[in-house]
Amino acid sequence: MAGALHAADKPEVAAPKPAAAQPASGEDGDVGSGADVVTRHSGTFHGRAIKYSATAGRLPIMGPDGSVDAQMFFVAYTQDGAAPGTRPITFLVNGGPGAATAWLHLGGIGPRKVRLNPDGSVPAPPVRLTDNPDSILDRTDLVFIDAPGTGFSRLSGDAAKGRLLEKRGDLDAFASFVQTYLRKNGRFGSPLYLYGESYGSFRMAGLSDVLIRRGVPINGVVLLSSALDFATLQPTNINDLPYQLTLPSYASIAAFHNRLTPPRTDIDALRREAEEWTTNVYGPALAKGNKLLGAERQRIVDGLVRFTGLSPSVIETENLRIDVPQFMKYLQADRGLVTGRTDGRLVGPPPASAVEEPFYDPAMGDLTPAFTAAASQYLFGELRYDISLPYRMYSRDVATRFRFGRGDADAVVADSDRQTLTALQSTIVKNRNLKVLAIQGLYDLATPYMSVKYTLDHMPLPPDYAANVELLVVPAGHMAYDDARALREMNDATVRFIDASALGTR
Repeated sequence: MAGALHAADKPEVAAPKPAAAQPASGEDGDVGSGADVVTRHSGTFHGRAIKYSATAGRLPIMGPDGSVDAQMFFVAYTQDGAAPGTRPITFLVNGGPGAATAWLHLGGIGPRKVRLNPDGSVPAPPVRLTDNPDSILDRTDLVFIDAPGTGFSRLSGDAAKGRLLEKRGDLDAFASFVQTYLRKNGRFGSPLYLYGESYGSFRMAGLSDVLIRRGVPINGVVLLSSALDFATLQPTNINDLPYQLTLPSYASIAAFHNRLTPPRTDIDALRREAEEWTTNVYGPALAKGNKLLGAERQRIVDGLVRFTGLSPSVIETENLRIDVPQFMKYLQADRGLVTGRTDGRLVGPPPASAVEEPFYDPAMGDLTPAFTAAASQYLFGELRYDISLPYRMYSRDVATRFRFGRGDADAVVADSDRQTLTALQSTIVKNRNLKVLAIQGLYDLATPYMSVKYTLDHMPLPPDYAANVELLVVPAGHMAYDDARALREMNDATVRFIDASALGTR
């Protein structure tokens, strides 16, 4: 999947009439400058009323010859009247690669959000926006950034794409953005936080080390629905780890849909049992490969039936190794339903055409158009950002061109290029006060929670440093903010995290 954690194809937002002050090409190569647009607002967040400004604009990323490689679009929320150097500031980004940051922005971290049902499902259209009392804007200023080629961010051409649409160039571009923003707005004295979702967490873990190397200290990193090492997500003939780490999520989802025999209602107890079984029984059994035979193999089949709700014939056909698409297909096949990938609680019938939808995720079917419409309403309407470009919720061009290693698309990618755990560890050991908060959705099959737990548990840190790394599992899917209960839980945890890690700096 080339690191594409948001797998659904996300259409672009229809642009408004071209603005005279902005370039009008609407294509890549449009990296002209334009004035920031500032609007004034007020809101109440965690019971605290504040007045704030929203600034929408683009910052240039310079190429090696001094020309502009890209313009990166951002929306910044800053509290009015606060001394710039005293208030925390958080930079936020989504992933993909190829996804715009409107997901985080309008999902539940910003001051306005898409109105969804409490369980995260989408009401009948038209899409509405609503105030977000759970936003963390009462604790920190927020800067939402669109990666080059997504949202309103644009690349100057193929040469710039070659430099920026790869892991190292991507990190350098974001580091340059952060430094430029801090300098332009006099924020070098502010407590600094990085917040990434999905591949954005991979990006922010790597960015933390780049910034430290450039002399920019960081107070904390928030990782939502993380992917820090793709070896925990992508199995191979000699890597059975992803099958093991996904099992507790399978069990939780199967129990939610009442597909286990006997039925299990205590999801937390089931999760702990599945974690123990997959670590102490399932993993060692898979390590035997073709040597797993007879009664011992049958015990594993029986255990997988107990925890996944799948039939023994399916488990045997798949050689005891159930990947995510197979689980999605088979869990409720007798009902004619596909189970969601980004949120296993959501289900739907498969589309008729497998040609148009080769990998269909019913959890994204309604969310994608809802967020697309919301981005159009908010950016063009409420924030009055008038630009003759379509807002790209998802860029297939970025997703297909993005490379983890240097060189052309056919170059061999080293294992070290497909992880940023080493970079995060490097950041932590250079600052014993740095804190990390990882938030995972229990029903997420895109980045299963145990894959992150396993990754963080294997980060080489002394105990006193490891104590600064916290994992929170919430009852939600990949976009955990879609669920009202999970949103409140994760944002409350983030508030506590910021209060603790910024203590003494204000």
